[in-house]
Amino acid sequence: MFPTESPFWLAIGWGIIATWWVGLRLGVLLAVAARFGANRKLTLAELRRPIVFLMLFSGVMALLSGSLGAVLVATGTLPVPNGWAEVIPPDKHVAFSADAWAHGASYASGALGGLFVIGRTARLRFRIATAPA
Repeated sequence: MFPTESPFWLAIGWGIIATWWVGLRLGVLLAVAARFGANRKLTLAELRRPIVFLMLFSGVMALLSGSLGAVLVATGTLPVPNGWAEVIPPDKHVAFSADAWAHGASYASGALGGLFVIGRTARLRFRIATAPA
């Protein structure tokens, strides 16, 4: 799919392929919440801070969750996720588990956080519209 052997660029490429559909849907909903209707429309400058915060939050959640998953599998507290232990070489179990836990956390925190930002944006526009002049 990608003409590279670099783990970094492979991760970037596959990350985009795996998540574009979630980002597109959340982005469209955020645009509607920020721009649709007669109320004052919010600008990108007004949305930049919550979007950047959400991306940072999602990254931190992925890092923490991946680390926790790696520790739990390395110590034998939990098995390799989703029954993959039989197909993945034992020396890769911890790395795979870290990746699986980070993946799940980034999806969950990104999706739930995105919905939160959308709701916050809609509430902000409603408050602006109903504020006394």
